[in-house]
Formats: sequence, structure tokens, C-alpha cells
Amino acid sequence: MKPKYHRTSYNPLKWSVDNIDRQVVEHVPNGSTVLELGCATGFMGHWLEQHKNCTVTGVEFSQAEARLASKKLSHVISANIEDVERLKTLLTKHKKKFDVILATSILEHVRNPNEVLRMLRKFLLPSGVLIASTPNIAHWSTRWMLLTGRWEYEQYGIMDRTHVVFFTHDSFATMIQDSGYQIQL
Repeated sequence: MKPKYHRTSYNPLKWSVDNIDRQVVEHVPNGSTVLELGCATGFMGHWLEQHKNCTVTGVEFSQAEARLASKKLSHVISANIEDVERLKTLLTKHKKKFDVILATSILEHVRNPNEVLRMLRKFLLPSGVLIASTPNIAHWSTRWMLLTGRWEYEQYGIMDRTHVVFFTHDSFATMIQDSGYQIQL
């Protein structure tokens, strides 16, 4: 079975400047140590290692995707990020702090993202940054669906059936700040 989040050909710089993956990789400084939460099969981290000389540690819940990612990334931790204590133990054994923590399109899959983000601050260098993104439940397409009396889950996107938390722009910003981070745009 093909993994849900997998790219065989991945070059985000070929995409629109509005594409979230392109914006993410453009914000990662060259030569950074990166912790990528929900790395899937490692396609973004691999691109960062190849094109921005980064060292990427991926965290992935799916055993199958973690195995594929381990062939591409410097290091992969197979763990459920919701198990905060186990993740903390595994990261402590890793003995590394990171310049960048990537939490792109992952926090909406976590029941308590505040707890995860608060714990991860211990593994961020003082000059480090969290780069986080999430779908916006207040997007016009979702509003339209609600106005027409529908709430339909999908395989991907805002209404992904595996999302357990939904955010608006403001509620996401509040959650990030409540977790101890400062927002810079």
C-alpha cells in the first residue's frame, strides 16, 4: 500500500510562491539542524539535506513511512508525537538541540498540541525557530460547505478525516504563543 504522504519527485521551488511547502523550505536557513515532526517518507527533509545542507532528524508515527524516511534522512525517530514522555526520552537520547523545528500540517492531528510544543522548546537552541503551519478551518471553502449544510471529510486538506483539532488563523497563533513561542511573520 502506498503511504498517504509520499512524494517521489519533490522540488517545492518549482511551485507557486503561495505554496506552503515552498514557504517552509525558504524559511529554513542553510546548514540548519532540523527536527521535522511528521516527516512521512522524508521527502521534505531529504530536499533540505540535499539543497540547503541541513541535517534533518525526522519523527514519524507510521512504521512503514519511518522505514522509508530512514533511507533519506540523517536520523529518524519512530514515535507518536502525542506520547510526549516517550518522545522526550528519545530526543534526550539523541543528545541534540535544533536550529529549526518543523511542525507543518501535523499539529491538527494531535489531541494536545500545546503539550507537544511546550516539551519541544527544550530541544530548540536559544536562537532556534519553530516553523509551523496548519489548515485554516475558516477558509472560504469550509465556510461555503457549512453554508450549504454540509460537513464532509476528505482524504487530504482542510477536512482531512484524520484531523482531531481544527484551527483558525487566530486560534493557531494563540496556541503557539500559549506554548511559549513568539510569532514572527
